[in-house]
Amino acid sequence: MRRLALGLLVLVAFSPSLARAATRTYSTGALHRAIPDDGFLDQSILVRDSGPVSKVVVSLRIEHPADSELTLSLISPGGRTILLSRKRGGSGADYGRGRGCGGPLTVFDSDYGDPIAKGTAPFANFSYEPEQKLSALNSAGAYGRWRLRVSDDAVGNTGVLRCVKLEVNRNVVETRKARKGASKRRSPTANEPTRSIVCACASADQGGSPSTRRSRASTAATARAAGCS
Repeated sequence: MRRLALGLLVLVAFSPSLARAATRTYSTGALHRAIPDDGFLDQSILVRDSGPVSKVVVSLRIEHPADSELTLSLISPGGRTILLSRKRGGSGADYGRGRGCGGPLTVFDSDYGDPIAKGTAPFANFSYEPEQKLSALNSAGAYGRWRLRVSDDAVGNTGVLRCVKLEVNRNVVETRKARKGASKRRSPTANEPTRSIVCACASADQGGSPSTRRSRASTAATARAAGCS
């Protein structure tokens, strides 16, 4: 008697509690943008991916002789402004070290690190909590131009913005159509139940008792109904 060859081909299961957010880091690359003395500079980063934000992390490097003269803010595509750092660092200089986007950058993360108020220039060894929570941006749309605003609030010193990175987590899950193999990203709906698609195949000569054959036939019918070929 030939043995049944029953193989599991595809298993796709998702739910809001189990789905992982899609994460991508966007970078300006190395910059050399002058920060106006007693003025401000806006640096934009275009996020081309859609979906509601679940987390944002900002990394940057600035050369400036007096950090206490600077105010840093992140502005979302929808216009929401989050204060990252306001006149911190005392008489210290710079945010981050290295060249361009290389070397340790200053990282603002609402979930990890000490408050930026407790940090020491050049703020390059740890992650820091910004003045205001980046989590206030959660559920906002990710797509569009985000801006880092660097304000020089005193006369006498100038600086240079060298790099900006934006890590955006989006609350999206991957769904698939079993028949065509097409896929798309979508936002999970509230109280969405866990769903699974299971595709199985069996050998042509299945054998076994009548009850066993009926069970295998039922399994195959379920797989076909799910769109498996």
